[in-house]
Amino acid sequence: METNVKASENSRTPTAAIRVTGVRPGPDLQMRVGPHAGFTAIARRDLGRYYALLDHVRDGMRGRFTADELDALADHLTATPMLDLPEALAVVPHILLEAAERGLLDEGLAERVRQLTHAERWALVDAAEVVSSGTASWADLGMV
Repeated sequence: METNVKASENSRTPTAAIRVTGVRPGPDLQMRVGPHAGFTAIARRDLGRYYALLDHVRDGMRGRFTADELDALADHLTATPMLDLPEALAVVPHILLEAAERGLLDEGLAERVRQLTHAERWALVDAAEVVSSGTASWADLGMV
């Protein structure tokens, strides 16, 4: 969502965050706001942490899948719009196992994804989105 509204770094109210992001900050973000950091500063800091965690998790996944396997996974994962919701991450194995049952994906590959940790699934979904957008390759992300 694009906006021309600029929120103060130290805004103490969720209104500025709503104008900037289009969503109401949840209780996790609200409880982090304090006298020295507002919604925007906390969100920026936490987003940086999130990307650092993704990088760390992807580093640990290097070599566990081939580029062809990752491409096949990306085809199925990026075709699932509900994966934008954190709660939907639990369905990733089911989506892939269903694809395997229909003969669209290797069953062993789907099972290997089922065995990934929650953080590894997030890293895989995020990487699939980045690679599918054409802005990076699996090698650029350190996954192969």
